[in-house]
Amino acid sequence: MSRSLKALLAVLALGLALRFAVALNVALISGDGITRILLARTFRDEGFEAGLKACLVPGYHPFNPILIRWLGEVTEDLELAGFALSVGFGTLGILGVFLLAREAWGVREGLLAALLWALLPDAVHFTSDVLTEGQFLFFWIFGAWAGLAGLKRGCPRWMLLAGVLGGLAYETR
Repeated sequence: MSRSLKALLAVLALGLALRFAVALNVALISGDGITRILLARTFRDEGFEAGLKACLVPGYHPFNPILIRWLGEVTEDLELAGFALSVGFGTLGILGVFLLAREAWGVREGLLAALLWALLPDAVHFTSDVLTEGQFLFFWIFGAWAGLAGLKRGCPRWMLLAGVLGGLAYETR
């Protein structure tokens, strides 16, 4: 295993540990997070069509509540599912920051950017509560990386992937 891969895994582990510790100490879920959990409950209890209608009335995008509902099937707890999604996507977003910065400037710069993102207090906070930011940033950052890779390589498939990821970011937030 290369030194840069070991360093990246250490940064990811640090980012996960920080997000997990903050998530365990959230005293009160944000109002937006409660709304997302209630929308996920509507998807679960009343069906997909009712869930979509419930999302459209206040103008929420449905992807986050749908994922909370699906993960809630595994955890049997929609609140836990919301936290797990936020922490998981927030941690994986660190990998996206690394890939984007590596594509733009190089491996060392990618590792530094990933470390800074893993430790950034606002990024840790927003990806440790039942909020959409973790998912949104995950899809947006990976979309930016795919777009940059597509431009540098002249590959339309990468550009298509960037568009799909951008669409998923939009449907999340």
